[in-house]
Amino acid sequence: MKLSVPPRTVQVWEDGLLPPVEAGDLVLVRHHGFVARAIRFAQRLRKPRGVPRSEWRQFCRVNHACIALTSSPRILVAQATGAGVVVTPLHEMSVASLAVVHLAAWPDQAEAVVEFARDSVGTGYGFAQIAADLLNAASGLELSLGWGDRMVCSTAACRALERTSFIPDRAPDCVTPAHLAWYFGAIVASV
Repeated sequence: MKLSVPPRTVQVWEDGLLPPVEAGDLVLVRHHGFVARAIRFAQRLRKPRGVPRSEWRQFCRVNHACIALTSSPRILVAQATGAGVVVTPLHEMSVASLAVVHLAAWPDQAEAVVEFARDSVGTGYGFAQIAADLLNAASGLELSLGWGDRMVCSTAACRALERTSFIPDRAPDCVTPAHLAWYFGAIVASV
């Protein structure tokens, strides 16, 4: 597939400060902890063709992706967690740093992004896709593994953003948080 990324603005924030967010925005997050470090490590194993390794490592600082359901000041996000896709107030997430990507989209496209994210709430988590992601990182393949509508965080965010003019260069199941950061040029701090 040929990558198509619409015009966008990216704001990077650190130290738990919450940026202005609009409904339909992509929020890329860097967490602390073992699972977050494991995700970032696995993402660094395989970079897209043509991207220098040093550049790719900067995008691998993120380990989570979610979609804003509401705008500032009370920001709710739809995020895929081990409990499935849930709604969480952004201020309750333990965030080391984050980037907010606002795509230039028509109002009906932004509404469709939110609608997809909202409709995903309650679906299961894509645990099987984690195994495929590890195999993909180690081998360079782009396998998808799972059943039904179960998704990992980056797949859910990617599929929501496809309601705009965004077209990823790979299947949404093979998109990681680092791919989303790379597509949109979002580099968070490595705090």
